[in-house]
Amino acid sequence: MDPTAFAQGLITYANLELYKKARVNFPPPTNYEPPKEPVAVQLLENILNKVVFAGDKYKTVTVNSQIPPHENSDLACDLAIRYVTNSNMEIRTLCFIEAKRTINQPRYLTKHVEDGALKYCKEYLFSNSSTGTVFVYAGTLVGAYLKLWVVRRTQTEAEMKLSALWGSEDSGSSEEYKDLGDYHDGQLLMKTFHKMVDIAPKTWINASADAIAPTPNSGAYQLPSLIGGQRPLLRTNPTLPRAGEIPDNFERVARFTSTNNLSFSWQTTSGKRETGGSHEWTVVQNLYVNSKRNLYADRGTGNLPIQLSFPFELVAVQLSKLSGLAYFKSFLVYLVPCSSLQMAYHLPSSPEARFDSNTAFRSDCDAVITRSIVFQEHGHMVYLEDLDIEIHDHLRRKARYAPSVHSLCQAAAVDPPSLRIIYDLGLAMIPLEWTGLPQEIYRNDALSKAVSSLPTASRGNEGESDLCNLLKGCGKLPLELTIIIWDFLASGPVRCLLALNAANRVWSSPSLLAGNATISLHEDFVVYFTHLMKGKYVCGIRQGHTLCGHESSSSVMIQMPASSAECVFSLGIYGLRKIEFLTETRTNSTSKRDLAMDGLEDFSSFCSNEGFVGLGTHFCSPSQSASRSQNSSVYCSIYVYWHESDALSTSYLAIKTIRNRMFILGPQFSPSKMVMRCIANLDDGDILGLYYDASPGITSFTSLGAICRPNKLSVTPKRDHFIPEMLPNRDMTRFLYTSPFISFISQASSKNITMIKACYVNSRCTGMLLLYNDDRSCILGQWYENTHVQPEIQAISLQNDGFLRFFFEKEDRRQFITHVNALTGTPLNETGVMFIDVTLGDEIIWMFSGDSDIIFYGSE
Repeated sequence: MDPTAFAQGLITYANLELYKKARVNFPPPTNYEPPKEPVAVQLLENILNKVVFAGDKYKTVTVNSQIPPHENSDLACDLAIRYVTNSNMEIRTLCFIEAKRTINQPRYLTKHVEDGALKYCKEYLFSNSSTGTVFVYAGTLVGAYLKLWVVRRTQTEAEMKLSALWGSEDSGSSEEYKDLGDYHDGQLLMKTFHKMVDIAPKTWINASADAIAPTPNSGAYQLPSLIGGQRPLLRTNPTLPRAGEIPDNFERVARFTSTNNLSFSWQTTSGKRETGGSHEWTVVQNLYVNSKRNLYADRGTGNLPIQLSFPFELVAVQLSKLSGLAYFKSFLVYLVPCSSLQMAYHLPSSPEARFDSNTAFRSDCDAVITRSIVFQEHGHMVYLEDLDIEIHDHLRRKARYAPSVHSLCQAAAVDPPSLRIIYDLGLAMIPLEWTGLPQEIYRNDALSKAVSSLPTASRGNEGESDLCNLLKGCGKLPLELTIIIWDFLASGPVRCLLALNAANRVWSSPSLLAGNATISLHEDFVVYFTHLMKGKYVCGIRQGHTLCGHESSSSVMIQMPASSAECVFSLGIYGLRKIEFLTETRTNSTSKRDLAMDGLEDFSSFCSNEGFVGLGTHFCSPSQSASRSQNSSVYCSIYVYWHESDALSTSYLAIKTIRNRMFILGPQFSPSKMVMRCIANLDDGDILGLYYDASPGITSFTSLGAICRPNKLSVTPKRDHFIPEMLPNRDMTRFLYTSPFISFISQASSKNITMIKACYVNSRCTGMLLLYNDDRSCILGQWYENTHVQPEIQAISLQNDGFLRFFFEKEDRRQFITHVNALTGTPLNETGVMFIDVTLGDEIIWMFSGDSDIIFYGSE
């Protein structure tokens, strides 16, 4: 038996007997004697050294016993985790762990051990202030059960407290302690310890590239529970009303009496005076909120420590500091903001508020809406999955969980691959307008038809699930009962479908043109509203005798202002909620901020084993945009491919830059089975965003268009855009011997190359990074950097008139590349090996799947 193998949870066979001694079974056996405290300490010390912090990556993390909080302290903690910082290679304390022996009770009070751990943290932070540390972690161990905490520096020692890293923050109870020998508990503990090192008080020397920089608020987060396979969710903001409305259960702060970096003092409207940490306060919509104490401050609060602006201005400031954490469960299309487009977004305060957003742009900037491309060919309709997004205010700088990344710039995946979950693909994640709504959703049987379309559109002819049967039953309920059920449901497909049932009464005689209008605002207009599930939505817009949508009894007249005004569209879950103009006279000029977003620099696609699952954007600052050459590759055409005879649950793109660099992103099919339409290219101008048809409850869309703004290079728009030729030899993907949905292709020129770097993972060369003499770069195959998979990057030296030799190994029918060499002179045969030579200057095409590669070449 291998003593290093896992027996259960984090317990190896070498530690199994020790674990049994430290743990109490309930009911305890006859004549059972609880173990001594050192047994628990020894068990955890072994686990931390040999399991949690094992491997080369954690060689700079040590676990020691009887460590004092500082050199002059008389205290000594049971265990302390220490690490080496990346500045001056200092040794710092990461976590103090206090242990007590197992108590012979199913539930036991843990206050004593928690008070002990807090005492060490106070001594470390308050009596050792010269370190400049703003927080430290703590652990409390009772036998084989562990809980992890964080303690932040406060203005006074008395204010310091333990804040849990999972579950309830209440102390004194064993309910949230995790068993070292339980599989799910062990996974949570392992992940938490690793996150603690990545988010250390002072940056760890081996911290990952996307690790969060230490701040006074670092560590004040809750890690997710892994039980039941739940998706990671960080703590969200409290549920609050719309901007400008007063929360029912929150008390208003009349004045802040004192403020500093660590703590605030304030007086409420009821006269109550309080003091608390500055970290308790955060901006939500246009309010300053303390969700811990149910308090809020607004722009009328005296001595406000921050400047609260108007809602659309405020959120632009928030987004400049935060990168939204997004969970994507299906195909993604979202707006791409450019420097000439002014945009601002409300961060959702709860799951119910997702998709809420404001989009603002100058009314004197004309936009061009391209023809929408309908995904239908020879009678076959193609359905692409709709959005399913939640946004959280957590800083992330890189895309995560993308096993293969193709990009117009150097981008990489981070952490182990996981299908369907892509983080941080941009700040604008909602459609600009709802168009092409299927009119059948307004009929009496709309709900049942919408339910039945879900599996049909996205999953083929699978059997009906329990969810579908449940929703069909809900579709037969009276509207009044549906509204009652609404209050108990979180956002998602169920809520959307219930909304369809309520929408039956909104429009009595739907027009076939409803929802398809493109509105050009050139004079005063009337906006009509209707109520849908406790929300007010725009159902029609009329200019003169032209009506787009439907009239209703509720309306408002909006006057077209001067060209310097900003037009603000407020979008809700089910459509457009508000249209208004904000002029300079209505805005305080002293508090007005520039809402201009960074310019679009390039696109990235994110691929999984199921094909293309996301589109990423990269931004450059306005100053960088101004200095770029007019011929740079920031302008590019976007094409959409789809299979002409099948309903696809994934989609994919081809991007061609004005330098004629072509990128095929996603699954590959032979030309005879491909249909391609151009959405936008350089003639249309800068791409501001994408729009598509969508309907609540219908989980697919069937058309896609682009929103562009003419630039200096724009010429007269063409009715039919030029479509580039298909890459040659695309039919060779069949020799990968796998599904076309998990076959990928990449192409690059080997002319004018200054350097090549090869990426090796285990025994396979997965891809190459090509650097050109004009500062361009291209990726062939799959390129990994800063990933959970540790690649080996090797530089390939090049010489004039040389060639590249790709070496292969074969397993069954599949072959993969083992290594690449650069050679000169006359190519010589090598016996006993498989290889192919590519002369420098040729076009290289690299096809690949999960376990197979194909290389071929041709003249440009």
